[in-house]
Amino acid sequence: IPLSTGETGDFSLVRLGGAAGGVLANINRWRGQIGLEHATIEEVAEFSHMHTTSQGRQFLHATLINEANPDSSILGAIFQVQESDFVLFAKLTASAAGVQEANESFEAFCNSINFKEL
Repeated sequence: IPLSTGETGDFSLVRLGGAAGGVLANINRWRGQIGLEHATIEEVAEFSHMHTTSQGRQFLHATLINEANPDSSILGAIFQVQESDFVLFAKLTASAAGVQEANESFEAFCNSINFKEL
């Protein structure tokens, strides 16, 4: 993803079957990728919030910024699609400035996702 600073963010969209380890395990995996300590489920609420797509599906939107290393930050979204037994992850890795710049577009993309009824 090209950013105005000349930086390029790395975006991925991944679908995994089942619970894919759970929300907390995946948030903590992302935190580890940018050098942050694991968080408790209570701490997750400090850097994330729930959204509802235009289709009415909820997802968790997390902003992970390593203040000690501002070159390493993540915007993440987790969609738990229980009726179809999979989890969809959207993730953008960039600098702190990059994720702040891309936050609105990332959120708009996630809000626009529609799931085909199976």
